[in-house]
Formats: sequence, C-alpha cells, structure tokens
Amino acid sequence: MGGVQSSAVVPGRAAITAVWGFLAAAFGADLFADVGDRPETVFRFVVAMLGLFLVFRELTAQAERRADYETAERWSLSDTQNLVALLVLAAVLAVTVAFPIGSITEPTASACYAILYTVLAAYFVFTRRRTLRGK
Repeated sequence: MGGVQSSAVVPGRAAITAVWGFLAAAFGADLFADVGDRPETVFRFVVAMLGLFLVFRELTAQAERRADYETAERWSLSDTQNLVALLVLAAVLAVTVAFPIGSITEPTASACYAILYTVLAAYFVFTRRRTLRGK
C-alpha cells in the first residue's frame, strides 16, 4: 500500500494517532450499546469508521516515511510514541473489559477495539521495520 512519504518526523504525529484512535474507540464502543435502529447510531458509526480510517492512514504514513540522514536505519522516538499510543489505547480498553461499567455489549466492543489496536501496533512495527530496511 503506497503511503505519503515525508523525509522528516513531524512533531505531534503520535498525538494525532492517539486522538483519532480515542475517538474511534469512544464512538465505536458505544455504537452497540443501544441496539435500536436510531438515527444517532448512523452518526456514531460514521465517526467510528472515519476515526479508524484516519488512524490506519496516519500509521501507514508514519511507518512508510523515509528515515532522515540522522536516524537512517534506526527506530525513532516518534515510532516509539506511535507504538505506545496504540498499546495504551489497547490497555485502557482491556481494563474496561475486565471492569465493565455499562451494558453487556460495551465490554464486547471494547475487547474488539483492544484487539484491533494491538493488531494495528503490530502492523505499524512490521511496516516501519520493512521501510527502514528499504523494502
């Protein structure tokens, strides 16, 4: 998948990943709390899917960026921040599964998002390492 490749790390990119990931999880985990087919469910669904798309797009752009001359062939602080942001989101969601507050469907959605963010973290590591190797 071709991404936007920049030559330098842009400050705050990990925060963008965390914010979009939080919005996707916040709207997505609540998406199935009300099983009635109500109009606000469409809004929640659109925001959750848009958030997930933006997280995936941002991770791909960050993973495929070229290493600058100072950090060539190295894992950067920005890479660590992206990975930590995803794993923290996954951990928070896993805690909400262990200690459910709302309905039965919310822990199920939280578990799905926790797994998704763990998979996205693995995707980021795989893609970033492949980019650093020049493949």
